[in-house]
Amino acid sequence: MEKPSATRRLRDLSLEIHPREAGLQPYPVAFTREESSPVTSMLEEGAWYTHPERHEHVMVWTKDAAAIAEVLTSHYGRRWHGLQRCYGSQHLEIRLRACLD
Repeated sequence: MEKPSATRRLRDLSLEIHPREAGLQPYPVAFTREESSPVTSMLEEGAWYTHPERHEHVMVWTKDAAAIAEVLTSHYGRRWHGLQRCYGSQHLEIRLRACLD
């Protein structure tokens, strides 16, 4: 039997959690992640590498829109800015990216 991929396990987990039953709503958002601090594993190899600043689209599950910034800060620390809620076709783009990743 083939071992399930990480994506498959995550999808299975999301089916078991039922976020809407827990009172959570999906909020599609876009934001900019700042350049990362140096990647530790590469520093150990003698290389200095940081992930560049990048624009990201994510689905944030929270009880209300006022908590979106708090959720992003808990996941990414204070290394993000430029939060935007996505509507209509932007929302569809996020869902498509999630399916392709």
